[in-house]
Amino acid sequence: ESDTEHNGEHTCDCWVPCRHYSYELSTATTAISREYAETKANGKEGERLNFTTDDVLKNNIILEAYFRDMYVQEISQVPEYSFWNLLADVGGMLGLFLGASVFTIIDFIRYVVNYTYKKYKNTIQRRRKQPSQSERRKVNQKTITL
Repeated sequence: ESDTEHNGEHTCDCWVPCRHYSYELSTATTAISREYAETKANGKEGERLNFTTDDVLKNNIILEAYFRDMYVQEISQVPEYSFWNLLADVGGMLGLFLGASVFTIIDFIRYVVNYTYKKYKNTIQRRRKQPSQSERRKVNQKTITL
C-alpha cells in the first residue's frame, strides 16, 4: 500500500482508494434551558465574552450526533500477483524446461551408447559364428573329397 499524507489527507496510487471513511449520522437538536443559559452566562466564558442569558439562549443549541450503525467496513486493495511471484514462476518454468532438456540429452546419450553396444555385440557374435579361413579350407577339402 503506497499511502502518503498531504495536508492531513491520505493519497495513494491505487485505482480504488486505499482508505475511505463514510459515516452515516443522525442528529438531534434541542433548545437550551434557562438554567443552563444562566450558568453559562454567569460563568468564566460568559464574563470573558460579555454574554447575557438571552445571548446564550438565542445563539446556542445542544447538538447531539449519533452513528446510525456501530460497525466499520474496511476495504483494502492488495496486489494479487507481485513481481516476486512472477520471478518465482518464471524461474520454476525455466527449471522445468532446462531439467526436461537435460533429461532429453541424457536419454539421447543412453540411446547412442545402447545402439553402439548392440552393434558391437552383434559384430562380435557374427565373427564368432563365421568360420576362420583355415576352417573354411578344411570344409572345402572335405566336400571335394567326398
